[in-house]
Parts: sequence; C-alpha cells; structure tokens
Amino acid sequence: MAILAALALLSLTALLIAGAFASLTLSQRSTRGARADELLVASADYALNTVLASPAQYGLSELAYGASSTFSIPVPGPDPIGVAVAATRLGAGTLWLTADASLVRGDSAHRRVNLVARFISVGALPGAPIEARGNVRLAHGITFSSDSETDPDCAAVAATVIVGPGASVANPDSIATRADSTAADSASYYLTASQLAALDSAGVIHVRGDTTISGGSLDGVMLVDGALAITGSWIVRGLVVVRGAVNAATGTLTVSGAIMSFAPRSDTLAIDIGAGAITWSPCTVQRALRRALGVRPVRLRSWAELF
Repeated sequence: MAILAALALLSLTALLIAGAFASLTLSQRSTRGARADELLVASADYALNTVLASPAQYGLSELAYGASSTFSIPVPGPDPIGVAVAATRLGAGTLWLTADASLVRGDSAHRRVNLVARFISVGALPGAPIEARGNVRLAHGITFSSDSETDPDCAAVAATVIVGPGASVANPDSIATRADSTAADSASYYLTASQLAALDSAGVIHVRGDTTISGGSLDGVMLVDGALAITGSWIVRGLVVVRGAVNAATGTLTVSGAIMSFAPRSDTLAIDIGAGAITWSPCTVQRALRRALGVRPVRLRSWAELF
C-alpha cells in the first residue's frame, strides 16, 4: 500500500509540474503574441503616417483612378519588421491605404492595417478652361481642345467658355460659350475666406496684388489678388485664379487646365487673350489641387486584419 501511495503521489506531482510548465509556456507565448501585436500595429501606423505625411514623395496625388502603388517603408528598431504600404485611389478624392506588417524573428506574426484617407477639397472643379464673372475677348486663331484622360471623376467634356449672367464673349471663331450663375459666385473661384485659408496653409503661389508675367511656365495653383498682365509667352499647367482682370492681349497664353477671373462685368474685360492654345483638362486641375492641398486620414474608416 505504501508503494502504491508513493506512486500515486509521484504521478500527481508530475501532473502538477507538467501543468505548471504548460501554463508558463502559454503565458510566455501570450506575452510574446501581445508584444508582437503591439509592435506590428505600431509599425503599420508608422508606415501609414510616413506615406500620408509626404504625399508628393510617394506620388499619391498622381495616382490614376483605380490605380495602386506599393511602397516599402523601413521601420526603425531592433526587430526585423517589413512593412509594405499599398495605396489605391478611389472616387471623390478618396485613398485606400493598406499597411502589411510582418515579424520574422521568433514567433512569426502578421498584421494588416487598412486606412481610408481623403484629399482635402476646397470646392468643385472649374466648369470650363476659361471662366469669368465679366466679359471675355478671345482673338482669332486661339485653339481650343479637350484632353483625352477618362478618369470618371475628372473626364473632360467639350471645351467651352463660361461667363456670369449678363456677361458676353467676343470671339470671331465662335468658340462655344454659356452663361452660368455659378460664374458669379466667389466660391466657384475658391475666394471665400475658408477656401483662401485652406489654400494659403497649403502654400500655393499667392500674389497679394497686381502682377505682370513676361514669360516662363507654371505647374500648380496660382492665386492673384489683383490684376494679371501677360506680356510674353506663358505656359500654364494647372489652375490660375485672378481676382481682377487677366490681360494677355499682347502675350501668348498656353493653358492645360483652367484660368479664371472674378473681375466684375463693370470692368471693360475680365479676360483678354490675344494668342495661344487652351486645353480643357479638369484632371490636370484636380491633380494640381491634390498636390497643393494634401491628404488627411479618415480615422473612423480604419480597421486591422489579424493573422
């Protein structure tokens, strides 16, 4: 009986030791898993914020509708963590970003964090390559065309000239024109206080008075508080918004995008162009605004996948 009791006690002791060892092993694994989870999620957040903080460096504003780009983001620290961030542009200025983080040392772990971001918007795109509140004059021989980009959120329709109610367009070549009440609204020209504050904080070119341009080029967004005179050959790729009149009667203006004047109808001419070529490209305007304004995360539209 004593031998049987001793064997039973030894068996019970062995079971207790095995149970304690298993519990310790599970506890250690759980601790490592929790640490890996925190590390991977933090690394994914770091990679996403790195991409969002430098949209120009990663070409986010240049992404075509439905197109994706993938970036490998190095994460500082002693653990060998690889993070790949994929960015896909959706409609209405929305980006879907996915950060795929994995840990390859010790217990392997994998986390995928998804984030929706949106480009900052200051208003609707211009409705035409030339838009003015007042009267417009276009000399003979100015060519009008539309770009061939077909992104559904910025595809160009036929190029026209839009003026405010009661304004007129003088053009011997009979370019298509129309009057629209939106052409008399300062919000259409991004000139409300909130729109100007957003553009100024983005660091767009903002001339605080009248200016004369004798030549060169512009790729981006330019605001002019006064009048704009063009005396030479000026190439614009993007958007120019002028609070006063645009006088290019003696210069040559080549535009791929849009040029807008908020000069009132009481002025002789809001826009006067003597020579040049106008290409209606709302996608170019949209890209210029995206580059200038940047992108912000929509934190309520983020989620993580566990592996």
